[in-house]
Formats: sequence, structure tokens, C-alpha cells
Amino acid sequence: MTRARVPHLRIVVATCMIAIAGYAAFSVWAVFYSKDATLVGAVIGTWKSFAVAAFTFWLGSSSGGKASPDEPLPSRHTNTGDTQ
Repeated sequence: MTRARVPHLRIVVATCMIAIAGYAAFSVWAVFYSKDATLVGAVIGTWKSFAVAAFTFWLGSSSGGKASPDEPLPSRHTNTGDTQ
């Protein structure tokens, strides 16, 4: 049995972890040491966007496995005969 795999998975995961750690370090500096309210708001907004993206990815990936490829999707077709 052949297993599907992501090429260079360790590199992809390591790069993502480095990027998140770098942004976390920048976020600590921006929130606690910079005195720029606009920058703090942008950083907090970005983390909120990350949280929403993670939740929607989790929801989509956990729901996607429940789809049955054997059952056809229900559909209704209406033909009015009008070809203009």
C-alpha cells in the first residue's frame, strides 16, 4: 500500500515553527516594549487572524473526512426550454 506524503515535510514544519517563533518574539517586543499603539493593535489583530485560521483549518479538516465519496450530491435541474 502506498502512503501519500508531503515532500520535505520536516523542512516545511521547521520553517513554519521558525516563522511563528520569530513573529512571537517580535510580538513580545511590539506589545511590551514599543510604545506604538498602532503597532500593538496590528500585532494583536494578526494573532487573532492566526487563531481564526487555525480554527477554520481544524474545522474543515475534521469535517472533510466525513464526506462520503460514494453518495452523489443531491441536485435539482430545471429546464425552461428558453434558449435565448
